[in-house]
Amino acid sequence: MIYNIDNLKINIPDDYENQDLVLQVIVPQPAGRIGGSDTHVLHLSIVQRETPGLKPVVLFCRNPEYEEKLQMNNIGYISCVREKNISRILKSLGKISFLNHIKVIHSHQYNANYLTYALKKKYVHTYGKIPTVMTCHGWIENNIKDKFYTMLDFASYAVAQSLITVCEKDLKRLEAKKKYRKKLLFNIKNGVKTPEHYQLKDVKEFKHEHNINNNYKTIAYIGRLAPEKRVDGFITCCENILKSKSNLNFIVVGSGDELPILQTLVKNKRLQNKINFIGVIDPVDIIYSSIDMLLLTSDTEGTPRCVLEAMAAGIPVIATNVGGLHEIIDGSNGILVNKGDYETMSKVVIELISNDSKLKEISQNAKKTIKEKFNIVDMKNKIDKVYQQIIRR
Repeated sequence: MIYNIDNLKINIPDDYENQDLVLQVIVPQPAGRIGGSDTHVLHLSIVQRETPGLKPVVLFCRNPEYEEKLQMNNIGYISCVREKNISRILKSLGKISFLNHIKVIHSHQYNANYLTYALKKKYVHTYGKIPTVMTCHGWIENNIKDKFYTMLDFASYAVAQSLITVCEKDLKRLEAKKKYRKKLLFNIKNGVKTPEHYQLKDVKEFKHEHNINNNYKTIAYIGRLAPEKRVDGFITCCENILKSKSNLNFIVVGSGDELPILQTLVKNKRLQNKINFIGVIDPVDIIYSSIDMLLLTSDTEGTPRCVLEAMAAGIPVIATNVGGLHEIIDGSNGILVNKGDYETMSKVVIELISNDSKLKEISQNAKKTIKEKFNIVDMKNKIDKVYQQIIRR
C-alpha cells in the first residue's frame, strides 16, 4: 500500500500487515552517489525482509534513487525526498499510523542519528518510548568541521539504549567514556553477500564500454571521492607503478565533490590516458568480475564494504592500516601498509601483480575470511539479538 502524509511518501507492503517492525533510519548520499552506510542499510533490510524477525521500514531523505532500490526489493519505506524542511518532516512523522507496530528504531550514522534524536525529543510519548539502537559506522575527524559533526553525533547517542560499532577500535573508544558504558555496547562487524559473478562476455562488453583494455590487468579504487578517502594517494600509487609496469589499467569507481580536483591532478600528471574515472556503477558487482586488485588509500575508515565485497569475490586488497582494517586483513588474505605510505603500497603492487600464484593464494584466503567472519546473515542474526535485548530492557 502506497499513500502520502503531507509531502512524505509511505510504502507498506501488503504482507507487512500486523507484523512487528524495525524503523531503519538513514540519510543516503545525494542522488548519483552511493555510500557504505547506505548500502549497509539496504542489504541489512533485504535480509530482514527475507528472514524471520522484525520487518524493516526504511526512513530516508534526499536520494530518490534509494526509493527505487527499496521498491525493487519490496521493502517498506517512508520517503522524505520531497520535503527538505526538517520541522515539516518531523510534524508529518508524528502522523504515522503504524507507530504501535514499530518495536525498535535503528539509526545509522551522523545525519540519521541527528534526525532520530530530534524525532525522539519531539515525540517523547511515542517515538521517545521506542527502544533505539544506533550503529556507528566510523567517525571522520580530519578538520574542525568534521570534529564538530562528530561531536553532534556523540551527543545524539543520548537517546539510544544500545550502540553498535563495526570495528573493535571504535568500541574501545565508546567503552572509555563512562556515560556510554551505561548503554548496551556491541561490536558487530559488517557482513556482505558474495557479489554476483559475471560471464567473460559481459565483462568484455563492460570493459569496452568504459575504455578499459581487456588485455591488461586492472587495479581499482572503489568508493566516495571525498578528502578522507585520499584518492590522490591512489593516483600517486598509479604514477609510481607506471614507472615499472605500463601494461596495467587503473580505474576510479565512484563520485563525489573531489572529482574535479582529482581529474585536474590526473591531467597535471599527464595520466589521463592511464587513469579512468568511470563514475558510479550500480550494481557494483560487475566491477569485482572486471578487476584484479583493489587499492584503498583512506586516512580513516570503519569496516569498508568495498574491501569486504572485493575479498568475497576473491579480489586481492592492498589497503592503509586504518580503522578496523587490521581486523579484516592479516597478511595472508590481503596486505596492509601504513597510512600515507604510498611508496610502499606501490612496491607491494609491483611485486604482486606479476605473481599469479601469490595472488591466487591471497584470493582463496580472502574468500575464506569473508565466508567465516563477515557473513551478512550472521550479522543480521547478531543485530536481531541486540533488538531483543533492548526490547526486554
